[in-house]
Amino acid sequence: MRPGAGKDRLSLGRQWPTALLVAVCVLYLPFLWILLIDYPWDGYRFFWLKLWLILPGLLAGLPFHPNDFREFTAMGVATLLLVGLVTWLGSFKRSWLLVLAVLALALESYTSMLAYHLFRW
Repeated sequence: MRPGAGKDRLSLGRQWPTALLVAVCVLYLPFLWILLIDYPWDGYRFFWLKLWLILPGLLAGLPFHPNDFREFTAMGVATLLLVGLVTWLGSFKRSWLLVLAVLALALESYTSMLAYHLFRW
């Protein structure tokens, strides 16, 4: 019997800490503008700082916009799914991690631009 033959196929690969670090970086760093923008440190900005944890899932929350509870719940679930998916798939092969990181960075760069325009609106 070959080594690891009885292993669960859904388990994380050996590189999961690296994959998690990459996932968190590519999903959250595009929103760094919240800290760096030339804007007063008031309640509105602090509200967006609180949203930072779920901002990667912004696109999933847009259809529920007038209802804050549904919007924020959808954003949080989408963010958890994105982090989990990139970590899980990226933990198997470094090449997968690289491709996923580029795709996630592209998606979150677009989402970050959208969030910036919503912030300024």
